[in-house]
Amino acid sequence: MGQCRGGECRDRVGLLMPMRQPTPESEYRAWYNAWLAGEDPAIHEGQPQVGYFKVRKWAKGPWLPVSIWLEQVCDEETGELVEPERLRCIIGGEEKDPAQVWTFIKPITPEEYAELCEPRPTPAKVAYAWHRAYLAGEKPTRRKTDPQCGWYQTKIVPGGPWVPARIWIEREIDIETGLLAAPEVLICEVDADRVDPVEAWPNLIPISKDDYDRLCHRVLSIAGMQNTTRHVDLVAQPILPL
Repeated sequence: MGQCRGGECRDRVGLLMPMRQPTPESEYRAWYNAWLAGEDPAIHEGQPQVGYFKVRKWAKGPWLPVSIWLEQVCDEETGELVEPERLRCIIGGEEKDPAQVWTFIKPITPEEYAELCEPRPTPAKVAYAWHRAYLAGEKPTRRKTDPQCGWYQTKIVPGGPWVPARIWIEREIDIETGLLAAPEVLICEVDADRVDPVEAWPNLIPISKDDYDRLCHRVLSIAGMQNTTRHVDLVAQPILPL
């Protein structure tokens, strides 16, 4: 290891080595500070900047808080960097590659960022936005690991009867503050049994709340639909559609 004294570093043979000084805050926050000052700093693809931002979870979906910061690991005595600086990014509590999301996020003030981070209950309008958009024929993006609240139909086995399914948010709210007392949990029921919403999601077909209610009634009233794990012979036992 080299030795550092008086702002100089020497290696084992006594040769001078440049100090690896961390980037000053005024420098790495320059882009964001310019935006806060009302300027319109350029956005270049692949060149993310430090600051507070927001991004939609999906098209017309809820806003998620985004934080990008410069990680600097320094020697406590010399202040010298002991490893390369790197940009890090958190979106809605999940770490992401800042370069990949940079052109999709919008800068916001620290106050708006703090408000987005508050544990507020997701409004029903937001929670069911994807389902509503699908039924309206808008073809919203469907991600395999991102199940959405709503009413659905599915089949337990190929050729089996349709069964009702639904996804909703279960939460505990502090009655004094109106904020969440615990993290929201996405719940999924298929044919009245609770299942993993992520595993069930790819096989769920959105239907209206009225069609969901009718399907629940049919499963209870039509014998041929009650055995959900057996192929339905529509020739031997016709079942009218909804």
